[in-house]
Amino acid sequence: GKGVVGSRKVFSEFALHLACYRARPELKWVVHAHPPTATAFAVSGEALFDPPFMAEPVVSLGARIPTVAYAAPGSGTSELEAAILQGDAVLLGNHGVLTVGPDAETAFLRMELVEHLARIQLAARQLGGPRPIPASDVEKLLEARAKAGLGPARGDAPVATADRKSTR
Repeated sequence: GKGVVGSRKVFSEFALHLACYRARPELKWVVHAHPPTATAFAVSGEALFDPPFMAEPVVSLGARIPTVAYAAPGSGTSELEAAILQGDAVLLGNHGVLTVGPDAETAFLRMELVEHLARIQLAARQLGGPRPIPASDVEKLLEARAKAGLGPARGDAPVATADRKSTR
């Protein structure tokens, strides 16, 4: 959290990055961006990928992409620290998206995947809404994720998908 080179001050959202590193010491990279479709989910308060509707993103990101409530810049980060323990992407309420990884490429690819999922979910709503994958499959995918050494060191929290429906 201290500057080691240069004389410029850190950016105002630096606390978000530090919160991720505190919660998950194994992380090496945090990417924060405002991809349009995923950010639309964040600013509208709509759940994204909750419940999971595709298999591959469960392995790449976790069983859900939580949304943390809006917080003014520089305010508390405890909700973010709890959320980043659930997977590798978080929607920041009324703000944008944050993804994490062991390296820059992985964190960036996860950001692209979040935006891709947001576009798929939005299009699927026009066709009646995405259908969740079975909870038993989510469990197996999370096991594969853990075996591959992906995700939080403390593990992803599985979610029940069978009884959940989209809010729209």
